[in-house]
Amino acid sequence: ASAAIDGLFIGSDGEQLLSRETELEGLLAQVGGLAVDLSLPNVTGSVQWSLRRSTRQFVRGLASSLSFCWRGLSILASDISQSAVLLYKLWNTKKLEDQEVKLIKRTAVDLVAMIPYSIIMVIPLSPPGH
Repeated sequence: ASAAIDGLFIGSDGEQLLSRETELEGLLAQVGGLAVDLSLPNVTGSVQWSLRRSTRQFVRGLASSLSFCWRGLSILASDISQSAVLLYKLWNTKKLEDQEVKLIKRTAVDLVAMIPYSIIMVIPLSPPGH
């Protein structure tokens, strides 16, 4: 059983998640009330904490990041394809124009640059100690 909440689908633990969210919001309201009773500034009112909003922001950020990576990888794949055709042309005719040589060089630099970026992206995903 899954429930749709603000465009997100939550599995069978959805009810438990909603009850935890309600419980946390209730605790936040109690802390705000205690702060008022003690004549302290009520910072909990300005926080406007919401699990739904945090989840939506996380999903939007994740979608934006994945979209950015996908566009970059598709551009790189296109450059690799064009460079392969140009290298085949170089092999057969032994002559390339300056723009074609620049495309091959840029693609080679991009491929070499992908190595450290890939390592940086993968290291945080590996379990500690491995």
